[in-house]
Amino acid sequence: MPTAAPLERASPRAWRQDGALALVLAIAVACGFCAAGNAWTLPAWGVPVGHLAGPPDAYTNPEYGDLFFTLAVARAAGDGRFVPWAFKRVPELGAPHAAEWSDWPLIEEPQALLLGMLYRAFGPFAGLNVTILLGHVLAAITMFAVCRAGGAARPWSFLAGLAFGLAPFLFAQSPHHVTVAWAWHVPLFILAWRWAGDPGVGPGDRRFLAAAAIGVVAGVQNPYYT
Repeated sequence: MPTAAPLERASPRAWRQDGALALVLAIAVACGFCAAGNAWTLPAWGVPVGHLAGPPDAYTNPEYGDLFFTLAVARAAGDGRFVPWAFKRVPELGAPHAAEWSDWPLIEEPQALLLGMLYRAFGPFAGLNVTILLGHVLAAITMFAVCRAGGAARPWSFLAGLAFGLAPFLFAQSPHHVTVAWAWHVPLFILAWRWAGDPGVGPGDRRFLAAAAIGVVAGVQNPYYT
């Protein structure tokens, strides 16, 4: 793969060029997302993008049925019932008593809170769609940034970001498995693996600290990836 100067040694002009290209990449991925779900109008965003393209039994199939739990989490978080790292009770569920959601761990609490915020801002289905779209865009930009940090040329970095941001796997996991579709942080593992093989990386080194931060980010995302 053609290479260029690693991003960390790039000039301010190179940073601006990469930023502009990342913006173009984000727009391209957003357009690809809308095209895949035929979501070009506001009414189209009123239903979960991609859900109607599922099998005929999409609303009864156990796999696709996870969408209802996703929406329940969004509603609970939007109503303030989903306090991070605390006991969680949902009075609206579990009649005649409150639903107790503290008997099993949910690692992806940051995504749940974001889903709740977007639920309140845009409504249940549009908020879910925005959450999924954000995952696609973050995946593309992260892959682009990792490629540039590794010294890959801009055209190849752009294509890698586009391919990862519009990966069929991400579409296959949404909208019923939002936290699985949020695989945007996976490219960061490439940096950590490269640094792990460098004998000069140790406690106190900025790469060591960055790898630790990547571990924290991975730790609060879907456990499949950790």
